[in-house]
Amino acid sequence: MNPVARQLKLIEADVRRIRDHAAYVFTLNPNGKSFSLASNQGARLNVVAVIGPSIFEGSEIREAVLLEVGIGRTRPYSRSQGKNNGQKLSEIPRRRKCFSLSPKQYRFIAPALFGLLSKIAADKVAAWETPPFFRAEIESFWFSTRRKRTLANPRTRAYPRGVWFTVLREDAFLASDLLWAERQNKILNRILDGLVGFIGKRLSPYLGKRRRRGVKLKHGGRGKPRTVSGWTGKKSFDKLVGVRECQEAVARAKLPDYLRRALATKFNARNLGHPLLCLIISDIICPPPEKTKEERLLETALLPGPRGRIPRNLQVAMFKRLTPQGNSRLIFELFPFATPEAWAEYKEKMRENNPDYSEVPF
Repeated sequence: MNPVARQLKLIEADVRRIRDHAAYVFTLNPNGKSFSLASNQGARLNVVAVIGPSIFEGSEIREAVLLEVGIGRTRPYSRSQGKNNGQKLSEIPRRRKCFSLSPKQYRFIAPALFGLLSKIAADKVAAWETPPFFRAEIESFWFSTRRKRTLANPRTRAYPRGVWFTVLREDAFLASDLLWAERQNKILNRILDGLVGFIGKRLSPYLGKRRRRGVKLKHGGRGKPRTVSGWTGKKSFDKLVGVRECQEAVARAKLPDYLRRALATKFNARNLGHPLLCLIISDIICPPPEKTKEERLLETALLPGPRGRIPRNLQVAMFKRLTPQGNSRLIFELFPFATPEAWAEYKEKMRENNPDYSEVPF
């Protein structure tokens, strides 16, 4: 058997394994205008897969495994013992990552794919014995300009719990969409906005006596304000009490490198022309000197129009990032219910559709 024929046999075997064992299988028709979705009740691979036409050795083949998304702890494309319910069954070999969705195929299937992922997450969360939230006591910090000191107030917040999904970096269109969705996460943006506001207000006493767009300026004469270029105080900037408190606030947030750069961008956008911007970025926010793998992936692979592909109410957070050691798996946590109000609305709909539905108190 020549090498090409052998490779085609292996590709067919991978497709057959996915059809037989995957939990959910999208099949793209060759015309590129329709698809079908099948679910396996006795699935041994807890993955969502996409099968469709592709190009191999310059020729078009009718079916190949184009995408796998692991559900929960399942890793896509990896070998698995499968769900055997205590029975001794044969191992499922790994599938070869030889193909990917084209931009046209991904745009076509993405809304249905995200819809299915949202449904899987919602069904799993609804089956839990406890609500999809946990309460945590945190300390909220703010700077009082009247008292001229930082105050702390303990506060209890409800944070959502979600379902893990694993995506390979090589499935770049889906991975970049999920990275984009994470930037829209309401809790994440609340943290970043809080840090931007705290840093700006905490450092305001070190500026001049006039205020313009939230930044204090020194008087420039003839009624015109002027900014202070850099820090000219006697004490080193990084030794200031306010700077140390801002550093502690950023450290408490435990932001990964790519989100520190997002914080710097957000601070710059809200405080255009801030006289201490360079020092704030270098001494407080401290973004990495080079772009991270996640940032490069987001820049190079994100297709236009992600807002139309991702459900508006779906919240996404990255649980495991790309590592310098070469790990190519990204683990995302999807939250089908971002707030207790959304959970209460879902329960109300469940009660309307099923009178015997039993609530889980929260």
